[in-house]
Order: sequence, then C-alpha cells, then structure tokens
Amino acid sequence: MATERFNPAGTVTLKPTGTNLYSDPQRAGTYGVTADSTLTLAGLDLSTNATTSFVFGGTTTAITAKAGGGQTGTVLTSQNNFISVCATAADSVVLPSAAPVGAPVYVRNDGAKAAQVFAVTPGTIDGVATGTGVVLNAASSATYRQSKAGTWNT
Repeated sequence: MATERFNPAGTVTLKPTGTNLYSDPQRAGTYGVTADSTLTLAGLDLSTNATTSFVFGGTTTAITAKAGGGQTGTVLTSQNNFISVCATAADSVVLPSAAPVGAPVYVRNDGAKAAQVFAVTPGTIDGVATGTGVVLNAASSATYRQSKAGTWNT
C-alpha cells in the first residue's frame, strides 16, 4: 500500500475521544489549516512538514533499534517508546522531531545491548552533536525534552 503526505487545506475539526491527559475538551473545535499544512493549536505546532510524526500519549512497543543505523536509526513516533530488540551495541533510534518543545519523550531499552539515541540533524542531546548521539544502556530508560527545537535534554 502506497502512502502519501497528508496535505489538508481549509478546516480541520478536532473531536477528543477517550480519556487521557491530552483529550482536552477545550481544544475541540474547527481550526483553519494553511496551504503548507501547518496547524497550530494551543501553542502546539502539528505541522505535516515535520520530519516525523508524533502521537501525544501514544505508546509504541516492540521497537527494533536499527542495526548500524547511526543517524538513520529507527525513528520514534510516540511519547512512550519501548525498545525490545537491540542486538548489537550502538544499534540506533532517532527522537521524533515533531515532538513539541517541552513534551516528554520516554524511551526504555529492554534490548540485550546498549542503544544509541540520536536527534534529527542538526540537533543535540545534552549538548552532544547529532552525529554522535548518546548511549541508552540495556535495561534502562531516559526521558528526553526539547528546550527549543532540536535541542534535547534528559
């Protein structure tokens, strides 16, 4: 099945469902969407032009860190991410660039080896350049937040 970029124009109607931290009824309603597919809602940029998507409150399990991936590792797209396979030290994952500034991104490594976590170029994690990434040991976890776009801290 082929996938294409979602490029809405006109209006989008948001109707929160379920009960979780991000189902804020005050955010329900109809909002305008610009031609470049950028939707800004309560200070959150939900642009489809972002490098990755991001699901608030979402959880992804059974993630396989990409072997020898470096900066092209498995891209994380949820707020809560659980690596189950990291077979070789430095197999990698990439933080979601679409996560809004301040939003926590939790990563747990239940793989056999230490994973390498990268930001999208030209980002940093705790001051470490994108090309290097940071280690997330096996049987450990970390929460990452952007203090500004591309600048991640634990």
